[in-house]
Amino acid sequence: MTYTTDRQPSPCLKTSKEASTHFHHGDDPERASLLDPTSPARPSRRPFRARAPLLAILLLIPLALWGARHLPHLPRSSRPPVQLADMAKNASLQDEWEAIQNETASLGIARGVQRSWSNYSPYYPAGSYESPPEGCVVDQVHLLQRHGARFPTSGSEGRILQALGKLKAAAPYEDPAFAFLERFRWMLGQADLIPLGAAQSFDAGGVHYSRYAHLVGPEYNADQMPFVRASDASRVVDSAHNWSAGFAAASGNRWHPLLSVIIDENVGANNTLDDNWCPAHNADRGPETAFLIRGLSAALERIHRIAPKATTFDTDDVRELLGACAFDTLARWVPDPSSSPSAPEDGYSSSGGHGSPSPLCALFSPSFESDDESNEWASYARAADIEKWFDVGPGNKLGPVQGVGYIAELLARLTDKPVEDGTSTDAGLYFPLGRRMYVDFSHEGAMNAVYAAMGLFYDAEEGVAVSGLKDGGIWAGEGEGEGEEDGGAEVAKKKHKHKNKEAEKKDRKRASKVPETWRARDMVPFSGRMVVERLKCDASYAPSSPSNDDMGDLDFEDELDSNSDLDAVKKKKDKYPDTYVRVLVDDALQPLAFCGAGEDGVCSLKKFVKSQKFARKTGQKRWEKCFACKSGIKKRKNKC
Repeated sequence: MTYTTDRQPSPCLKTSKEASTHFHHGDDPERASLLDPTSPARPSRRPFRARAPLLAILLLIPLALWGARHLPHLPRSSRPPVQLADMAKNASLQDEWEAIQNETASLGIARGVQRSWSNYSPYYPAGSYESPPEGCVVDQVHLLQRHGARFPTSGSEGRILQALGKLKAAAPYEDPAFAFLERFRWMLGQADLIPLGAAQSFDAGGVHYSRYAHLVGPEYNADQMPFVRASDASRVVDSAHNWSAGFAAASGNRWHPLLSVIIDENVGANNTLDDNWCPAHNADRGPETAFLIRGLSAALERIHRIAPKATTFDTDDVRELLGACAFDTLARWVPDPSSSPSAPEDGYSSSGGHGSPSPLCALFSPSFESDDESNEWASYARAADIEKWFDVGPGNKLGPVQGVGYIAELLARLTDKPVEDGTSTDAGLYFPLGRRMYVDFSHEGAMNAVYAAMGLFYDAEEGVAVSGLKDGGIWAGEGEGEGEEDGGAEVAKKKHKHKNKEAEKKDRKRASKVPETWRARDMVPFSGRMVVERLKCDASYAPSSPSNDDMGDLDFEDELDSNSDLDAVKKKKDKYPDTYVRVLVDDALQPLAFCGAGEDGVCSLKKFVKSQKFARKTGQKRWEKCFACKSGIKKRKNKC
């Protein structure tokens, strides 16, 4: 079921029941009960007759929802709005929040190693935010953000436990440094948000307000409040609430964004914020496996020397324990509520608190050496890039098509026109146009698909532009396995076995062709985000490239149809004469060469729309292949 909600964000950051044990709540049982459903401070469930008076309240819910949409979002605090000068004597509001965001959470482990965790890395900016060019101002902003750091999914946990079991059964060890494994117990939960993930979502909300407060305005206006959506997974919904809490804190508790739409993740539901709706899609694990056989060989040989009885322990197991180091370390981070940049009751920041590395990390190198082919962290990071490329990236025939729906919605919002999409958009959902701020919370798989469909993170000149992807060839794999997505549903991650050395060699060659610019750690770390800014520029704006000229050599031929004429199309050239677009991913300004952007990363809105031919046309046609299961193969968990 797809539904809408107008739930206010909790004054405490939301996380899972398991993660709540990491919080320090002092002597306030009421605050603790907000996070721990087992707390004695929670009232016990009452008999139905004792709850009868609640029926009258339920009848008022529709009226309350109407009021939430049409009445002012009154602040929950009586404190006056925070003035910029009050936040810091020598720094602006934006400087303060960005300094908080840029400070790496204290995890007790080298930052290079943290970054090598790729899609399991805690958020860090991949670049420094640059203000719009002179003469331009942001008049609309779109945020697509991944949920915060979480426990491993059930599939990941199963593989981690299997790898640990192999080593634990191989005791005693030749190196006493491995002796801890005999006593080690894996105690993490599954898939839920953890405190660090909650804190970094909170930070993201504060940064967003500090940059784009002018879009909200000094007085309440429903059309100026952020329109927030989330895919229906607890870690995603909780991340949206935590983001809203950070936004509210940065505004001095004046504005409290509502989570307005939660999109269903059940099989058969249309959802542009998830990537579990293409049954014929299979991840191609061949290139990743071929790469790891060599990339983790040195680490595997070392472990075999120390645990000679672990004869079945292989490179896949090495990879799982590298990931276990990341998950267990992230879960050990403990927040400091006093680290909030505003009032303690508003939440806390990831720049406070402390953590310690998992003992599992001691099994591997203590540093990340990107130029050392034998360094397991460098190989682990590169393997993640390869995996994403051949899963939902340009290396998979049905990867980028899973990002088409979101881009169709983005184009509709940018141009204030109804959505034109025949893929994953749910036409029955509330989808307002004309807002200044749109916020969507999603999963890494969906975001990777969006990047691939848009044309980010790889060079079109190398012949691998999404719009030019061909069926077959070195980029389009055969889809020989199923992969576990960071989405609402899971499928078993099968080990890939090559038929022979020649097949392994071929896959290794394919892996070597993945562009160095396609790096998961810069695209989808936990709380990773894409921001699309729509700019209004005056006559003083000087494009950094002649190709930014809105009246340039743009070809409108493909916009003609049987009901169009050339004069009518030419008139469209003047519709957005002063409107431009730029894209940032984890604060790194994207080049957007595909729409003629220069050094400032800015291209006209018209050319940006034009450049998204894959989302507007090619991807719409390719979507039909998602449901073309081979004869005799039945769908299972929305997979052929």
